Amino acid sequence: MSMLTTHCGESDVGGGYKNNRSFASTAQASADASGSSLKSASLSILQRNCAKCHGAGASSGGFSIVDDVEAMITSNKYIIPGAPQDSAIYKRIAVAKNMPPSGPLSDADAETIKQWIAGLNLESDALAILQNNCASCHGAGASSGGFGIIDNVEAMIASNKYIVPGNPEGSAIYKRIAVAKSMPPAGPLAASDADTIREWIAGLK
Repeated sequence: MSMLTTHCGESDVGGGYKNNRSFASTAQASADASGSSLKSASLSILQRNCAKCHGAGASSGGFSIVDDVEAMITSNKYIIPGAPQDSAIYKRIAVAKNMPPSGPLSDADAETIKQWIAGLNLESDALAILQNNCASCHGAGASSGGFGIIDNVEAMIASNKYIVPGNPEGSAIYKRIAVAKSMPPAGPLAASDADTIREWIAGLK
């Protein structure tokens, strides 16, 4: 995940958000490459409004990890994937509205943060499904059928073939696993897993 740090007067960093973080990092890279993505927009908002007090080298209120997204997620407090209403970052900027000190974020910026956090759980679930079912044949060092970028989301998006943001039905990944059901060779994915992939691709921008 990209790095972003937040300080809102809360210092606990513990607990655990368990997922394939190295695989998920490719999704972060792809999102950052798209100026319109919720993720890059959210990181820009946090950097602009929070990092001066809560980023690297600054720990106002004991919080200095607003530029470290992975740390905020693993804290199980500052960012809780899929649950903006329970995430300290969102509660401070959009519910209590006591951060940043200069004044509350615009409604549009707060909504961007909300949608980004809400979508994090879906993204990491989708990436875990691809990792568990596809990477052994189509990941780094494996290119069955000439396809070896399943663990490089940015490359799959850039191909405009394997993943077409916002268009699961036009994405080769989704068509293979949910329409033709020809992948993985061991048998089709569970309907719930296919739905997760579909929702994730549909939400990409």
